[in-house]
Amino acid sequence: MRESVLTMPDLTAARHGFRHTLDSALDVLWALNIPAARITLRMAGCGWRAGIVTGQEPAPGTPLSPDRSIVLSVAGTGLGADLPLGMWDRGGETEPGTEELLALFDDPLQKMAHGIREGALLFDICRDNPAACGRWLSLFGFSLDDWPSEMLYTLALLLPSLQRLSGTLKGMRFIFSALLRLPLLEVRRRPSIVRLEADQHSRLGARHSCLSVDLIAGDYREALSAWTLVFGPVALSTYHLYQDPYHQKLLCNVASLAVPYHQLLETAWSVLDARRAPRLGFAIENGALGVNSHLGPLGHNELACPTEISK
Repeated sequence: MRESVLTMPDLTAARHGFRHTLDSALDVLWALNIPAARITLRMAGCGWRAGIVTGQEPAPGTPLSPDRSIVLSVAGTGLGADLPLGMWDRGGETEPGTEELLALFDDPLQKMAHGIREGALLFDICRDNPAACGRWLSLFGFSLDDWPSEMLYTLALLLPSLQRLSGTLKGMRFIFSALLRLPLLEVRRRPSIVRLEADQHSRLGARHSCLSVDLIAGDYREALSAWTLVFGPVALSTYHLYQDPYHQKLLCNVASLAVPYHQLLETAWSVLDARRAPRLGFAIENGALGVNSHLGPLGHNELACPTEISK
């Protein structure tokens, strides 16, 4: 009986709207029992969506002998692109430049990133296995005492993508919706100041009098703007739920994942239904003073009092 010959799959052609990414290509090759040591990854630069496989060696259909190496070109910038522009150097025929030297690190870094993204499969993470979710979260330094068990699975799936989601409006909305089922209506920014101590005040000719260095006209300086996360529209019961210490701490924990750690934060709530006129004596019908009651046209006083989040 003739033995089947292992051939190189086609990892670059598009099929019905699908193109292989780095993750799917490595999964295909590893399913063929090709070890990672025989696969070399090269970054192809910009022009395609990052992570798309744009080239391969050998060509599709080529027999793969046990000693045949495989090279995949992947769209995206490598480690060299993180250097300042003045340090970008492509070597010549006599010696390598920084581009060639740092390209050596792209292969292990991309394989490590693939392992992190696929870590959920290695740890057997699923909704019915909170212990596996806990082991995965512990790798990122999370204390399981700070999170309810029913949230561990969703949090485990979110962790590898937090660096892309955090700090952006769409990302923050997704994080709060996925973990807490809270709609993030908007993010409001306001200027903030820091009061100066008496010994920090400028005195011309005596102290703190260097222009553009430490001279401040007044007794305060401008600080990082504060963000107000406006959640809503939510039911009155949801608003009251997040007034107790346990859920306030949980909201703070999620905010620490969604917002830059140094950012000053407050929360405010838009409680249903701002389009309905207040009816005194009925809290659910905009009758709760300072929560969902309002005077005048829509939108004048629909926000509950802001509260500060301490990280």
